[in-house]
Amino acid sequence: MKTVLIVEDSTTMARVLTYMVKQNLGIDTIVTTTLAKTTDYFEHCVDSDDHIAAIVDLDLPDAPNGEAVDYVLTQGVPVVVLTGNVDLEYRQRILKKASLTTSLKRDVTFTSTWSD
Repeated sequence: MKTVLIVEDSTTMARVLTYMVKQNLGIDTIVTTTLAKTTDYFEHCVDSDDHIAAIVDLDLPDAPNGEAVDYVLTQGVPVVVLTGNVDLEYRQRILKKASLTTSLKRDVTFTSTWSD
């Protein structure tokens, strides 16, 4: 089954992203919260071909300089980088790592409508 990997240390942001992916794309997600847990996940639990993409927080407690982005890219999974860092030069440097895009956390929005 195809999934989207979410690497995010904020529980609230991980829940929002999980909801958005499921509602807008109908795809299940897997959430990891640190680089160590992401590494363990890939080493023991998955076939990276099962992932359509990964949404990766650029600044994790054990990977403050984008190391999680680098690691997920080495697994052959396309990456969307999520960051709270507004420095444009920093974001452009990350884009050169062959990721799909960067997005500021404050700019993540719902594209679907609520229904009862």
